[in-house]
This record gives sequence, C-alpha cells and structure tokens, in this order.
Amino acid sequence: MSAQTKAKELKNQLIDSEHLLHGLLADGEIYKLLTELKLQPSLLEEELNKIYRQENNAGIAQLSPRVKRIVDNSLVIARKLGFEFISPEHLLLALYEEGEGVGARILAKSGLKKEELNKKILGKKEDLEEGEKQTAVAKRSLVEQYTVDLTAKAAQGLLDPVVERSEVVERVIHILSRRMKNNPALVGEAGVGKTAIVEGLAERIVAHKVPEPLLNKRILSLDLMNVLAGASHRGEYEERMKDLIEEVKGSNGQIILFIDEIHNIIGAGGSEGSGDAANFIKPALSRGEIQLIGATTLTEYRKYIEKDAALERRFQPIVVPEPTEEQAIKMLKAIKNKYEAFHRVLIPDSAIEAAVKLSKRYIGDRFLPDKAVDLIDEAASAVRLPLISLPEEIQSIETRIKELNQEKAEAEKSGDKVKVRILNSRMADIQISLDEKKEEYNMRKGQTTTAVTVEIIKDIVARWTGIPVSKISGSEMEKLANLEKIMHERLIDQMTAVTSVAQAVRRGRAGLKSTQRPIGSFVFLGPTGVGKTELAKTLAEILFGQEEAMIRFDMTEYMEKHEVAKLLGAPPGYVGYEEGGKLTEAVRRRPYSVVLFDEVEKANADIFNILLQILDDGRLTDNKGHTISFKNTVVICTSNIGTKLIQDEMLKGGKVEIEEPPMLSTYTFSPRGREILTIGNKYFEKDGAVWKNMMLLDYFSGNQVEKVEIQPENNDIDKQIGFPTFGFDTHAISPQGVETITKGEQIFIRTATTAKVWKKQTLIEYFKDHVVINALPDAPEEQLPTGKLKTHAFSLDEKEIVTTGGRFWRRKGGTTNWETGILVEYFGQQKAEKGSLPLTHWDIHTFSPTGKEIIIVNDQIWFKEITETVWHGQLLKDYFGQNFPLEKETTEKQKIEEENDMKKYGNIKNKVMNELRKFFRPELINRFDEVIIFEPLKFIHMIEIVRLQLKGLTKLLEDQDIGFIYTDAAVKEIVRNGFDPIYGARPLRRAIQKLIENPISTLIIEGKVKPGSQISIDFDGTGFIFNIERMEAVSAQNNQNADVKKEFKCEKCANQFTTVIAANSTVVCSKCASKQLQEVKAEGKDMGNNKGDMGENEKKDEKIEMKEVEGAVGKDQTGKADGTERKLTN
Repeated sequence: MSAQTKAKELKNQLIDSEHLLHGLLADGEIYKLLTELKLQPSLLEEELNKIYRQENNAGIAQLSPRVKRIVDNSLVIARKLGFEFISPEHLLLALYEEGEGVGARILAKSGLKKEELNKKILGKKEDLEEGEKQTAVAKRSLVEQYTVDLTAKAAQGLLDPVVERSEVVERVIHILSRRMKNNPALVGEAGVGKTAIVEGLAERIVAHKVPEPLLNKRILSLDLMNVLAGASHRGEYEERMKDLIEEVKGSNGQIILFIDEIHNIIGAGGSEGSGDAANFIKPALSRGEIQLIGATTLTEYRKYIEKDAALERRFQPIVVPEPTEEQAIKMLKAIKNKYEAFHRVLIPDSAIEAAVKLSKRYIGDRFLPDKAVDLIDEAASAVRLPLISLPEEIQSIETRIKELNQEKAEAEKSGDKVKVRILNSRMADIQISLDEKKEEYNMRKGQTTTAVTVEIIKDIVARWTGIPVSKISGSEMEKLANLEKIMHERLIDQMTAVTSVAQAVRRGRAGLKSTQRPIGSFVFLGPTGVGKTELAKTLAEILFGQEEAMIRFDMTEYMEKHEVAKLLGAPPGYVGYEEGGKLTEAVRRRPYSVVLFDEVEKANADIFNILLQILDDGRLTDNKGHTISFKNTVVICTSNIGTKLIQDEMLKGGKVEIEEPPMLSTYTFSPRGREILTIGNKYFEKDGAVWKNMMLLDYFSGNQVEKVEIQPENNDIDKQIGFPTFGFDTHAISPQGVETITKGEQIFIRTATTAKVWKKQTLIEYFKDHVVINALPDAPEEQLPTGKLKTHAFSLDEKEIVTTGGRFWRRKGGTTNWETGILVEYFGQQKAEKGSLPLTHWDIHTFSPTGKEIIIVNDQIWFKEITETVWHGQLLKDYFGQNFPLEKETTEKQKIEEENDMKKYGNIKNKVMNELRKFFRPELINRFDEVIIFEPLKFIHMIEIVRLQLKGLTKLLEDQDIGFIYTDAAVKEIVRNGFDPIYGARPLRRAIQKLIENPISTLIIEGKVKPGSQISIDFDGTGFIFNIERMEAVSAQNNQNADVKKEFKCEKCANQFTTVIAANSTVVCSKCASKQLQEVKAEGKDMGNNKGDMGENEKKDEKIEMKEVEGAVGKDQTGKADGTERKLTN
C-alpha cells in the first residue's frame, strides 16, 4: 500500500514521514534490505500503527514540508553516491537522516545504522582494499577528479540564484565570445560576489540564455590544491597538470575552466628545476586552445598577475564593484529561501534590510553582500539553536536513566536479582515519561515557526563590532539634535567648545562634508583641568556608546622620530614588524571611535605628517600595506599652547571673585493654588503658564509694619521700610490665608495675603508661652528654635510645622502645645519610590491647596499626596519644566558673563593662534574643522563640578545601602578649599577625597556607618559636620516598648493635660514645666469625696514623678536622644 493510499485511508490532510515509511516497507527491495540488516519490517509496521491518527479530510492529501525536504535530500544523496536516479534506498536513507519526523524516530529506535545502510546501498564492504579504491579512482578522468562541474550543479538546482549582476555577467559573455584574448579575469574585493558571477553564467548556459557559441559548454571549477595534493614523487604534479590541460584541449572547446584565487597559479607546485602551474597554462592560453575564467582581488592581481607580462596580456580584467545597499538587499532576498529552509526560520524583508544597512555602516573591513549574508546566517542560527537544544528536563531524565543503568550493571555483577527487577521496573516507568516528553518536544519543535528580527540582527552586529546594541537602536537624529544638552550633563561650562564640537559633528552626520574625511577634527587649547580630555571622553560615550571607544595616545611617548614610526608599524626587517602599527591597528579593530592625541605639541614633528594624511584623505596605510579608514572617527588633538596667554587674559584684575550662583530661597502656594517662590531679592508668582516677577522691595510696596518695641539690630532687614527686601529664610501661607515670612530671628505675619499691615516680632516672642510637650528637660536642642528657621509650613489639616537642622516641631492650629522629633520620625513608615528620603535637613517644606506635600533639598524635590505613603523624587529643573525661574535667572546671569567672556575670547584667540602657528604648519591648521580655546573655570562652574563628582560618591555609597546627602554650604566649602583657576577642576577631586571621602571611610571602618544608615554633610562655618541617621523610622525599631497615653494634673499650677509617655522619657507640665505631676486615673473621676478615705501612703502613691533611667539617654552626632522613642501624633 503506497504512502498516498495510507494517508487517504486515514483521511489525513498531509502525507508525512510515517506514511512515507509505510510505503517504503511495502517495497520488496526495501523489505529485503531491512531483513539483511537484521531488522523486522513487521515490528516497524506495528510501531507505525500505534501512532497513526484518524482525521476528517475529504480532499487529496498533499506532501508535507518534511517529506518535500526528504525527497530533495534523496536527490542530493543519489548524486553524492554516484547514482543518476533516485531509488527507494535513497529515500530510506534521506528519511533516516532527516532525524525529526516520526518515521526517522522509528527507524532510529529499531537500531538502524547509517553506515550499514550506506554499505548496502553501494553494494560494497567497509574493508574494500586500498588497491581496488585506487583502481576505481584511476578509471575516472583527471577532469572528473580535480574539477567541479558548475553547469551540472546548476542543472540540479544546487546553486544559489544570482541577481543584480547582469551587467558583469554580460561583460563576461562578451569576452568569452571574442576570437582572441577571450579569458576574463574577475577582479574585486573579497566577498563582493566574483564566484557568484561565474555561477550565474553557468545557470544561464543551462537555461540556454547565452549566445550560440556558449551553448552546451561546461564550466568546470579547478582547485589547484587538489591537483597538488598527494603528488609524492618528483614530476607527478607536472604530469597531472599536463594531462589535465590535454583533457581540456580534447573537449574541442566545450570546457571553460574557472580558477578561483587565480594568483595561486604563480608558484603553485614550483620548485628548483620545475615549473609552476602558470608555465603549463600560458602556452595553451597563448594558442587559444583553452578558455579560462580567473577570479582574484585587486591587490593580488597587481602583485602576481601584472608582474608576469606574458600571463597578464592573456587576460581581460573585469572589475567587480561592491554592490550598493539596494542591490545587496535584492541579492539577499533572492537567496533567503535557502537559509529559511536550512535554519527552518522565517527571514522577513525588514531583517534583510537591517542586515545590509547595519553591516554597511558598522562593519568597515568587509564588503557587501558577503558580510550581510553572514549576518543573516548567524542571526538565523542564533534564533534556531535554542529551539533545537534538548530541554534540561529531558537531559536530566536521560542522565537519571544512565545512572540507573550503572546501578543495574553493578546489581547484575553481584547477583542481586531483586534489585535488578526493581531497577528494570523503575527504568521502564522513567523511559515512558521520557518518550512522552520527547514526543511533546518534537511536536512543539515542529510547530514552532520563529523569525529573525531586526533586534537580533542588531545584537549580532553588536557582538561583531563591540558597539552596544542599545546605542544602535536609539534614535541618532534625536541624539545629535540634543548633543549640547547631553554633553553638558557631564561637562560643566565651556559653551564655546561644546557648541563648536556639536555643530561639526552634526555637519558630518548630515552629509554636508566629504565622506572621505573624519566625522570631525578639532584642536583643543586651554589650561590644565578645564575639561579638554573629558569632552573627548563624553563625545566617545555619546556617539559610540562607551568611553572605551576613545583611543588615546599620549604624545609624550612619541618625542623621538623612531617612536612616531610605531604608530604605523615598524618597517620590514625591524623588531615589531609583525605586530602592526599602534594607531592603525587600534582604528582597524574599532573603526567607530574618538582618536585623541593628547598634548600633541610634545611629540616629534613627524606626527604632523601623519595627521595631514588622516585629516585630508581620511585614511592611513600601515607597514603591511593595509589601508585603514578614519572616516568614521573623530580626531582630537589637545595642547597647552598659549595657556599663559589664556590665563592672563581671562583672569585679568588680580584676585578672582568668588561669585555664588542664584539659589531657590522659598516656595509656597497662595490659598487659590498659585505657585509663589523667591530667588534672592526677587519674587515670582505663577499666573497660568507664565511666571511674573518683581523685586521684593516692590512686593512690600504700600505695606507697613505695625509699631513694635525696639527690635535688635538686623542687617538683613531694610531699615527704611522695615521689611526683609534682600531675601527670605522661609515663606509660608496657611490655607486660611495667614502669611508668614522669617528672616534671621524675626518673623513677619499678616492675617491675609491682601492685608497691608504686618506684625513683626522675634521668634522668642512668637513662641512665647508655647511648650514642647515631649521634649527632654536636659535637651535644649529639643526646645522651640529661637534663631534662624530652615523651613516653615502650614498643612491642610491646620498643623504648623517648622524645622531647623535635622529636627522638626509640629503643633495643631490654635494650640500652644508642640511636639518634636527628628526628621526620620516625621516620615515614620513612609518611604521613597527611589533612593532615600531627606532625613537630615530640609531647605524648603510646603503644602499645596490640592493636598500635595513638598520637600526640597538642594536641587532635588520630593513630593507626595497626603493620602500616599510613598514619596516621589525628581530634579528641580525637571519638576518645574522649561520656564523654571531659577533656570532663567541662572541663564541670564550666564549670558551676561558669556558676553563679557566672548569679548575676552575674541581678544585672545588671535594671540593664541599666533602661538599655535609656531608649532603647527599652516596646511595642518587649515585641515582641522575647528580650533577651540577652553576658558579657565569660575567658582560657579566649580560648584556644579563638585555636585557632579558627589553624585558618583552617592552611587558608590548607595551600592552599600548607605544614603548620602549634603548641603549647599558643604558644597561651597569644598569648592573654596579646592578652587584654583590656574589648575582647573583637578584640585576639587583631591579636596573631596580629603574633606569628605576620608572621614566617611573612617566612619565605615569604625562601624559607625552601616548598611541602612544615611550620612548628611553640612558646614557650620567652622568645620564639616557628619550626621548619621538610620534610614528606617526610629519608632519601628523597638516595638516591645509600647507608648502609653495618660492624663496628668500639675500640683504647682493645677494645669490638667493629656500626653503620650514614651519609654525612658520625662513628662513635665505643659504650662509651667514642673515635674510635680499627679496622674488622673479614669476610675478616680467617679470616686468623688471618697478620696478623703484614702490613707496618706495611698495619696503619696498617686504622685507620679517621671525620672530618667540613668545611662539610658545619650547623644549622638545629631543631638537625638539615643535609646529614646516617642509616639508622634499625625
């Protein structure tokens, strides 16, 4: 019964491998063959019957893709074994080699061996004598032994289709059709498709699409190494070549020889007293007795063929150019089905286009279409391999079966039959499970169709080139458009330098400059430590994805003439010739890079000759003749030429003024929700999307301070109008419209934002008669602050909150009772969405009318809704957006400074250029895109640099689960210690190490700072203060000490109040601060006059005097009561 009949009987839609095996078993020759191999066809048929599936297909069954592959492979097998037709034996072997179908698995399970099947098909035994083999080979002609018939391959459909090469193939046909000199030589770079052109010609001959003189001709590919191989005695190679040429002559012009790498005929087989292959071919070529097609590279053609004039004039060279991207895409689309069939994956057009474009752009040392084909091939392999790898589950079961087999063998040796029987039973159960899982795996594998994606292509490109895939996938247009902004995230100031570099890079990327020159070329001039090398590193990271893409050469290593030669490589015969050039090899391995020549004026003058060639032609030739392209590099030369002139001009006026940048002073909201902030002596109020501003002097215009007693002298207060017009410490507006401003020790209050009269008093007066109900009597830092407040805010639930340092005070509106705690207690169980909360100090604290609580520290802002417990963190400039007044104030100030600097810049550029011309020749200077002068850094820039470097320290500490926060005062003091306009930013690094990193490392080593701690650094005018806090709430540290709420009556003033008693705390009267208190118990309120019946001892017991537990209270660096916990009301 045939395979088709069986599929029809089962009503199957597809004829698959099990039906094919059924049909083969019905063949008498196959039945006999399997019997000879000691297999039982009946058992195979029984296995097939177990897996047949009945379906409901009423139509004609079609061949499955698997069976089609088996039939195609059977043709290949038949040709390989020397048969002209396909026989059932070839189908059986192809079915067995397929390996994945049901039929193949049944054959493999039956014990069929490929080697034995091969022997039976060929009708030969494995021990065939060597002499018989040689006799059989000798019967074949030399042409059959040493050549491959390309026309026969084309007839069998074994060649890949050739497209987009019609012009070159036509040119080959024209030359072959000539009467004389009819031997084309295909000359082109490796990988452009020279061999494919000859294969395309073979396909045309088979398809009869060539002129009549070429019809029925055969193209035979000759491998000279095959002719040379095995020639053991003198003269054997020459005899082979002579006989081979004679056979070709005897074909009467019906054979066209194709020799790939034809330059190998020069010297092939040649030795003293004998000729090489060229000597046998030249006479036949000169007489026109044979036709030959050669293929070689331009370099090899020039080096070998052109040197032999007699040989060179027999060939007509045809230059094969690298295809364009469009042509390469069409080429890959033509052959993609071959790769889809081999890898069993889909290759969409988008993947082909990505492979061509990315390989063209990022793989500079190879050529299309070869490199794109390799990309597709490897990408398809990367997709397919994980799918055909056995799952770990199956591998572990197979390992377990091997272990049980070993145990069984040991039990059999020891004669333990019971154990053998148990192991057999266990192995049978495991084998059933293994077979089921393999069946599931094979079904899943057969049904899975995967595709090569653009992302996979990018990943392969990244592996080849080292350029991170994420950088390739990013939008380069957007990156280039924001180049200045991205560079300024790492490089502070140097606007002129950053802008010039960004513009030059954009010109190069936009295609508005020669593609044969580097992307950009610059000379950076300026003092030490101003960011010349840092800008080069930044550019490498932005353009090429990582700092390592910068190739740096310190020119102090090339002060001698012979040292400069190392950049290109030592000449032949000198030590180091094989190593190649330091510069050329580095760029060849990483063609996309920033090449930095640091302090170029210190090198030997020969370095300028190398730079001339790089900047003009964008290429260099190394000591081995390899041409290295610099067209994808950015070339930067740094120099200290003119440093003295720059410093003298920029720092005119003697001592450098330390001018601090503008800072956000206060931030609050009006009752209607308008945002209000102050920066120095300016007031800003947001109206819609626009910030309106005025001077603080104008803000108080028409207002007056009600008469008060003589206040202490305060230079921060305008003596004429009595208001703080130079700036605020805090600014708060309650939901009811009460507005308060503090400056120093004074507070200004008005009952409504429209009121014209302000009440002015000291903080001592403001807090008069107010008490902190949970403050320790011997802890003055817990009492209400009477000096400068850091923050002041009113919450929506009518609470007033003030902070100074790391402590807060809070009271309910209308009361005089305050409670205090450290900031970590304020947050309680709240946490930050990312990073850590500000636990040591706040700069600004406010509430919006919509219910948002806001805290600002330095350039960071934290915010959350009142109902939330998670705080969100952001940079101030990102939170406020483009119209942020602080950014505008800073920008305006910088514009004024830049205008002044530009005047100075123009004055010194000509002077510095004159200095530069003493070292650089005019033709070299003119080849650079830009000569950029870096300015000395100012104090304001140093502050930003310190912040940038402290971010790195913050990251290192966060990796150890240690929080890190610092005040503006600390940053400015670091700058004051490290600021030196002569030496730039480098002293700042040393200042941070000395002032910050050394003390922190000591605290960590001593165990005072542990994971979960937060370090806060401040400067109090005399020295740095390092505060250490736990990042989790203190109230959660010791749950066993429960807080108790009790009511007391003061024996001294009869004040009755309720408070919460924490462990180890002292309670004092909220009015007179007396410790003589009497607890009011709930049951005591109902006792009435029965109180008089109590004895004196009982009365005495009712008097409660809370005393501290000795040694339980200590002070850490923050002034927090160590070991003391408080329950804080919300």
